Amino acid sequence: MYIKNKLDQLNFKEITPIQAGVFKHFKHQKHLVGLAPTGTGKTHAYLLPILENITFQKNEVQALI
Repeated sequence: MYIKNKLDQLNFKEITPIQAGVFKHFKHQKHLVGLAPTGTGKTHAYLLPILENITFQKNEVQALI
């Protein structure tokens, strides 16, 4: 919910097709490949699910990009 609240504060109203595809499969896949043109939200497509699953209280590596 933290990420959703922050996105609302930044006026993100709709997700792009690449984001929808990644968000849909993120929990079920170990590896994903997404192809989309420049400016379609690929960075948010991979960063947001990663950030959503990080436990900020843990002092250890939880994601590697």
